Amino acid sequence: MGRWIVNFLIREGYHVIASDLNKEELLRLRSALPSLTIAEDNREAVIKADIIVIAVPIESFEDVVKEIRHYVRERHLIMDICSVKEEPVKIMHELIERGTKLGTHPLFGPGASTLKGKKVVLTPINLRERDVALRISKWLRAKGAQGLLMSPTEHDKYMRVVLGLTHFVGLSLIRELSEYELSKLKELGGPTFNLMLTFAMAILAGNIELYVSLQKHLNTYKVVKNLITNENELLKRIENEPEIVVQELLELRRKLAEGNIDFNEAYKRMYRLFEENS
Repeated sequence: MGRWIVNFLIREGYHVIASDLNKEELLRLRSALPSLTIAEDNREAVIKADIIVIAVPIESFEDVVKEIRHYVRERHLIMDICSVKEEPVKIMHELIERGTKLGTHPLFGPGASTLKGKKVVLTPINLRERDVALRISKWLRAKGAQGLLMSPTEHDKYMRVVLGLTHFVGLSLIRELSEYELSKLKELGGPTFNLMLTFAMAILAGNIELYVSLQKHLNTYKVVKNLITNENELLKRIENEPEIVVQELLELRRKLAEGNIDFNEAYKRMYRLFEENS
């Protein structure tokens, strides 16, 4: 994601200074982007920059912050792009005395071809940061993107489901399905199953290190434990009182439909995806 940001900002006309432990990767990046400045180390990059974007795995985040904190000045804006927000925001505020710290989370991956239509979460925790977040949000709108302001706690609460639970379900599902011949399952599967299989395979094709890391740092186990408890209860009730379960699910569908959720359109969309890939 750091490479994506470097590419984007240089193409937007900004002067970018990059630092990385992998010097060969930096040289390859500069061969594609000749205007890129390569710093000798993180210290030099911070001293020469005005805006600092820390794009490292969360396991390395605190070490990087400790490395650069003494070189941060009041003029600096320091941002992280971790998928978790409470932990890195806390680390930045505890260890960095000067400058403005702002947690951010781009809600897209490095496969994105443009910023247009994308969303970025901004998590200010004081008025100074909120002012910066509003200005960044305005800049994003000019690029056809959207800035979403919320607290780090609210962000992580929803990411436990949006990222943590989703990845956990996908990885658990593909592990279970791997006991079967996947090609045969796909051959026999209808739209519902093959859409589920595609989802599980897509999760396995992603950044496994990141997905496993998120389970830990988002405390996904809380959501997963609740899901497992509800599943076990549902299975017992389906066995003992299926008619009541049907009525409860129909009532749930009715209530969700009142919130402008179009179930029929979702069903049609599933079939369109199935037929496009058949």
